[in-house]
Amino acid sequence: MIKKPRSSAKTLRLLNWIVIFLSLSIRASARPDPASDGERLEFRLEAPTLPRAAEFAVYLPPGYDSDRDEPYPLLILLHGHNMDLSTWDDLGLQDALNNYAKIDRAEPYLIIAVREIDNLIDLRASDFDRLILERILPFIERNFNAGGKRERRAVSGISRGALWAADVAFRRPEYFRYLGLYSIPGAPFYDAEFHRLADAAKEAGEPLGVFFDIGAEDPYFAKSQSMVELLTKENIPFEFSIQTGDHTQDYWRTRLPDYLDWYGRSFINAK
Repeated sequence: MIKKPRSSAKTLRLLNWIVIFLSLSIRASARPDPASDGERLEFRLEAPTLPRAAEFAVYLPPGYDSDRDEPYPLLILLHGHNMDLSTWDDLGLQDALNNYAKIDRAEPYLIIAVREIDNLIDLRASDFDRLILERILPFIERNFNAGGKRERRAVSGISRGALWAADVAFRRPEYFRYLGLYSIPGAPFYDAEFHRLADAAKEAGEPLGVFFDIGAEDPYFAKSQSMVELLTKENIPFEFSIQTGDHTQDYWRTRLPDYLDWYGRSFINAK
């Protein structure tokens, strides 16, 4: 009997899992070197119940130890409109993470940068939130020594990614303890809707820690204040920062070290 060749799609999925297995197996057997730089790994996972595959990059901190007793905290980063995973490389994320690790008593953590392919459609018409929570996060926490509970998770975004971060954090508050909103171009909620979500978030445990940052010359500055007004009206504490700059990669590149430091300090305080 002549066997039919395996379909190309199945072959690609098989090869993808082989690469993931070998990569994680080699990493698990390697001895951690605290003086080494961090590492970037890129993944593409099929999501059978969702319209898109999951594409994301994992940034390991210097000296990552898969056998560490306490799982590492993790930060999920979401890019903006007309961007992709390369945006974080353009912003110098790996170098910024390596430099952060050199700070005395820095708390190491993993970063997961997620690609949003359909970044032109309305948030409500997208399954991007499900891709993050149902596909990517479980994969990360199964295969890396990270996360596992709300206090060790944060979600953040720039521009449209900040809209997504706010949406995910307040609609599913049981997942994340910290939220970063950078150059957010508005608010993804109506007033009455946010009131209901804010009440539910308060019941999830410790209130969300929120860091809000925007450039003083950002063309979306006025629209961003709608999110500030919602947070203030619901008595949700947040750290507010306005710096010189606008809605550009130059601004985010300059601010990135402060963003990373804020998460490190937040994760330490949560212990």
